[in-house]
Amino acid sequence: MVGVGNQIRALAFLRNQVGAHFNVAGTAISDADVQQFADLTVKLAEALSCPTCGQIPGKRTGTYFQCSCIAAQDVRLLPLQH
Repeated sequence: MVGVGNQIRALAFLRNQVGAHFNVAGTAISDADVQQFADLTVKLAEALSCPTCGQIPGKRTGTYFQCSCIAAQDVRLLPLQH
């Protein structure tokens, strides 16, 4: 997941150019770059999601977030605070 996070950070400028609002500068960004950013974003979301229920862990338990489904031990997000 760290690799995916770094790859997304390298393309983060795309979000502001083509993601939320129309921007003339965004027209210069290739469809392939936008697709790569979208694919990496999906990979990151899948890596953060519980494989049982698909939820991104959000239940605070001690020093980490965990999923609230029956397989709560499968996915933990650390640390709770940065």
